[in-house]
Amino acid sequence: MRHWLKGLALLPLFVFAAPAQAAILPGTAVDGPSNTIDSASRPDVDVAPDGSAALVYLKSDGGQTHPFVSRFVNGAWSSPQRVDSDSSVTNSLPRIAVANGGKVVVTYIRGLLGAAVARISPSPGAPFGAEHIVQAGGSFADVDLSPNGNGYVVAESSNDVFAERLDGTTWTEVAAAGALDSDPTQEAGGGNRQVRVAASTDGAGGAMAWGEILPTPGDGEDVFVRRLTGTGAGSAHGTRLPLGSLPNTVAGSGKTADQPAVSMDGAGTIWVVFRQNFTYGATDRNRAIARSITGETVGTGQLVDKMGDAPTEGRDFQQIDVNGAGQGLITHHGNLTNGLEWASLGGGTWTANGLVNDGDNANVPQAVPALGENGSGLIAYSFKSGAGDNTAQARTTLGGLGPQTALSNPAFGAVTSPVDAAAGSGVFAAAVFVQQSGGNPTTNRLVAAVVDLPQPPGGGPGADTTPPNVTRFRITRKRFRVGGLGTVIKWRQSEAGRDTISFERRVKGRWRKVRRKMRFQATAGNHRLRFRGRFDLKHPLKPGRYRMTLTARDAAGNVSSPDRVRFTLLRKKRR
Repeated sequence: MRHWLKGLALLPLFVFAAPAQAAILPGTAVDGPSNTIDSASRPDVDVAPDGSAALVYLKSDGGQTHPFVSRFVNGAWSSPQRVDSDSSVTNSLPRIAVANGGKVVVTYIRGLLGAAVARISPSPGAPFGAEHIVQAGGSFADVDLSPNGNGYVVAESSNDVFAERLDGTTWTEVAAAGALDSDPTQEAGGGNRQVRVAASTDGAGGAMAWGEILPTPGDGEDVFVRRLTGTGAGSAHGTRLPLGSLPNTVAGSGKTADQPAVSMDGAGTIWVVFRQNFTYGATDRNRAIARSITGETVGTGQLVDKMGDAPTEGRDFQQIDVNGAGQGLITHHGNLTNGLEWASLGGGTWTANGLVNDGDNANVPQAVPALGENGSGLIAYSFKSGAGDNTAQARTTLGGLGPQTALSNPAFGAVTSPVDAAAGSGVFAAAVFVQQSGGNPTTNRLVAAVVDLPQPPGGGPGADTTPPNVTRFRITRKRFRVGGLGTVIKWRQSEAGRDTISFERRVKGRWRKVRRKMRFQATAGNHRLRFRGRFDLKHPLKPGRYRMTLTARDAAGNVSSPDRVRFTLLRKKRR
C-alpha cells in the first residue's frame, strides 16, 4: 500500500512511496500527538463532488474546547485552523459540510448554556466569517450543503426542532414559524430522537428528520420527516410501521420509532432510515426500517436488516447515504453481537446484504456508509478483535464488498473516537478518527485516511464521457538541482480527478520511462506544487534530461490528454 502525500500544501516537497491497490495507508496524523485533542468526541468529514474536502474536530486551546478545521488540498490535509474566535467559552458537537469550490460551513454548540451556531468559510484559504446564531439555547445541530453551496442547518432547543436555509451567505429561518415539530407541545429531538438534515443535489431544497413523542399517552414516539423547499417546509410525515405489522410480532408492539437518518436522491425522493421496537413473544427487538417520501407521499416501509421473522437481537445506529442516481447504502449494527450489517438501494428497493465485518467484533462498530455519485462507496467502522486495540477498518462497495482494509495506523495506538467518512464523486473516500497510544492522552492524534475507490465500468449511471481538461501546465524553472529549491509545477484542470505525473529520462537519444510516479487527488481549479527532483528523501531522480507528463482521471474514468514539459536535472551541489 502507498503512504499518502505528507506535508503537501501550497508549495510542498513531494513524498511518495509504492503504488496503491485499495487504500492510501496508514492513516495520516493531521494533528498531534497532543493531550489537547479531544479523544472521545466524534470528528466529522465531508467531501464535495468536485473533490473539495474538509474535516472538523475538537481541541482545547487556552483552557476551553474549540472546533478546528483541516482542508484536503492537493492531496494533503492542511494545518488545522480554529473556527471560533471567543476564547472564553467551551464549544462542542461540531459538524461540517463542504460544497464544490471548497465552501465550508461548520456548526457547533456554543457555551454551557447552549446556542446552535454556524460559521462560513467561502473558499480555501478564506477565514471563517462571523458567528451566526441558528437557535438560542441549542443543544444539537446538523448541517448539509448542496454542490452549489446552498443548504440547511437544523437545530434542537428546549425539546423543539428548527431549521434555517443558507442561500449563498444569507441565512433565513425556514417557514418563519419557529419550531417545526409535528406537535410543538410534545418533546422532539434529543437523545435517540436527534434531528438530521439532507440538502438536495440541485440546491433548491432538502429534508429534515427527527424523533418525537406522540401526544396521546401510551402511543409512544414516531420518526417524522419534512420536505424543505427554499425557505418553506412541507407537512410533517410520521414514518413508523403500523403496530404489530411485522410477522410474529405482538399486535400492539412497535410504538417506539427513533434514531433517524435521512438522505435524498437527484429526483428529490427523500429516504429515511430508523429503528422501530417490536415485541416477539415476550422479547423486544429493534428492527431497521427504511421509507421513501416522494413529493408529500410516504412510501411503503422496507425492512433493511437480515434478522428474519424470529430475530435474536435488535439493530441500532442506522446510517444512510443516497446518491443523485438513486443508489444507496445503509449500515446498522446488532445490540448484542455488535455485528455490522449493510443494505443497498437500487430501483427504489433496498436489499439487506448481511454482515460487513470479517470475524467477531468485540465492540460497537460505529459504522458510516459513504457513497459516491458514480455508485462506488465505502463503509468505515471501528473494529476490535478480542483483547486487541480498537481499530478503524473499511470495506469498499461496488455491487459487493471489497476486502477489509485497516484505516488506522497501528503505530498511533487504539482508536478512541467514532469513525466518520464521506465519498463525494466516488473517486476517493476520506475517513477520520482519533487514536491514542497506551491510554496516554499526550499521544492523542487526529488521524485521517484517504481510500481509492473501485471505479465502475463506463463511469456508472448517467455516465460522464467528458475527460478533464488540463490547461496551462508549466514549470517555473527548467534547470534545477536535486534537493535544491527545485521548480514549481503549475496547471489548471476543469474538474476533480486522480492526477498522475510520470517521468521519462533521455538516454542515448531515446526516452526511457521512470518506474516511480506521483499520484494524488486534485480538485477543479488552479494548482501549484514544488518539485525538488525526488519522490522522497531516499528516491531522487538521476541527473539528466527529462520529460514530465501530467494526466487527470475523473470519477467516471475519463482521462485527460497528456500534457508535457521538459527539464534538466543537475547533480546535487557539493558542500
